[in-house]
Formats: sequence, C-alpha cells, structure tokens
Amino acid sequence: SYSLDGCVSAPRSRPMTQALADAPAAAAAPEVQHPDAYRRLDDGAPSDVEAQCSKCSCRTIWQGSWAIVFSVAIIVAVVTVATPAGSDMGARMQDLWQPLPIRASSSMVAAPCGVNVILARHCNKQPPWAEHPTPQQLCTETGMLRGENMARIFGTGGRLPQPTRLFARKLPEGTYSSRDTYLLWPVAQRYGVQVNTSFAAEEMMGLARSILEERHTMCGGTILVSWDHCSIPALAQALGCRDERCMNCWDDRDYDTMLWLRFDADSHQSWNLSLKIAHERFGGFDGPSSYRECIGNPVEGSTFGLPCKRNEAWRAE
Repeated sequence: SYSLDGCVSAPRSRPMTQALADAPAAAAAPEVQHPDAYRRLDDGAPSDVEAQCSKCSCRTIWQGSWAIVFSVAIIVAVVTVATPAGSDMGARMQDLWQPLPIRASSSMVAAPCGVNVILARHCNKQPPWAEHPTPQQLCTETGMLRGENMARIFGTGGRLPQPTRLFARKLPEGTYSSRDTYLLWPVAQRYGVQVNTSFAAEEMMGLARSILEERHTMCGGTILVSWDHCSIPALAQALGCRDERCMNCWDDRDYDTMLWLRFDADSHQSWNLSLKIAHERFGGFDGPSSYRECIGNPVEGSTFGLPCKRNEAWRAE
C-alpha cells in the first residue's frame, strides 16, 4: 500500500523479492495498475517499489536531519542570549517582549476611602496668672496622667480608632519637650508611631493643607493632633468644618473635649466631612470657665483670621 506522499507504508523488514515469492499463486493473478508495479527479479536486483521505498527512506533521513539542525540552532541562540557575549542581543529581544502598560479606563475608579482626624488639647497646666503657673514645656500631674489615658482609650481595647499618624507643634530651638508631645508620648510608645513636629504654631494652616492634600494616601487611617486650645477651632475650620462647634472658642478649662472630623470619599474621590464630639472622660474640666488665655496671646492665641465665637455669659463679665 502507498501513503499520501507515494511512499510504501508496508514494513520493510523482509526483502521485497522474498515477500513476493512467499505469496500464493492465486494472489499474484490480479494486475497491479500502479506505474511502479511489482517486478519479480530472480537476480536480486531491487524492484521499482524497493527503489521507491529507498527514496522515501532518504527523504525521511533528510527531513530528520533538518529537524536536528533546527533544534541545535535554537539551543545555540538561547545560549548566546544567556552569555555575556550575547547580552546586547538578549537586551534587544527582551525589549521586544516588554509587557504593554495597563491604561486606566473610565470603568476603573478608586475605592471608597475614609480618614479620621481627631483634634485634642495638649496636657493640663496651671495658667500664667495662677499662684504656681506651670512652666511652658511641662504639665501638671493630671496632665501627665491624661497622656496615659489617651494610650488606653485609643486603639486595641479602647473606644477610639488606633492612630496611624501623630502631630504636635514644632519644638523651639533648644527645647526638648512640650505639652503637645507629653500628651501623645504614651500613644506613640504603645503603637510605635513617631510624633511629627514639622509644623510650628504659626504654621498651623500648612498642617491643615498637608492633611487635606495627603488624605487620599491615608485611607482607613486616623490622625491624632495635639495642639493649643486657642487655635484648635481655627484648625478645624481650615480642614473644612463649618459646624457651629468648630466656630466656638475653646473654653480655657476644657481638657476633655476632642473634635473628631471624619472624611469619607466615594469611588470618584468626592470628599464628605462630618463632625463628632468625643470625650476623654478623664478629669473633666479643670478650673473656672473663661477664654482669658487666648485673648491677646500672640504665641498661642491666634485664630488666623477665622471665626471664634465666645460664650455670651463670659462676654458679659
């Protein structure tokens, strides 16, 4: 029988003349019509079919040789790219296979984002007009314990979220402690968060701007700020709060209240701001109600030109 390319598909383990001699006489009667019909040669010369098979064998060997040559060429190419001598070629080939950049489409939008900003007053002190005023960089005993309480109420086991960033006013040159940092130090120690003191008291608007610009990088985080009470309402307003509580001046005796600003953005990064009033619940109020500390105090009393509504009862005094 013949294959599609004209090569005999029968096994060639026996000589063709022997195969024909063993065939029954009756089977030899039909005439083979193929041009390369079998010929019986007693002299052992190869028949046309045997010659055809020999030709097919040569073709098979020739095709196999090409396969071997092609495989060797592939191996040589790979080795050339992998060796230093072929580094330039390898670099060019790698350039051809660089993945295409992924381009954002209109259907790819940012995930919702929420950021907490909590504003707290620094640790307690005795005012300058008191019989025994507290030095500028120190706190009263109650103020020091307030810092310990902050580490208890924030984060694990507490009722307020764990801070991921801490901010306090910049320390003046030659100063190594402040009321702001005393309040935050126990929290910093517990959660291993450094206190950022990059912004001085007069640079408060820069702090607000920095928070607003970077809030999209702080999704799920909580910023805890310890600051002077006279400027906290202005800081809240600079962050976008228009609630009446953000417009009120801070009572001198209030070491308990905290302003909790919550920024929430939808998938299109459109921010919404809400306000909660939180309480430390430690020590309550300290001293008589007044706003005396913030009046005419250029160091700590600046409102940066923003509204500050005072209590009408104190105004009448």
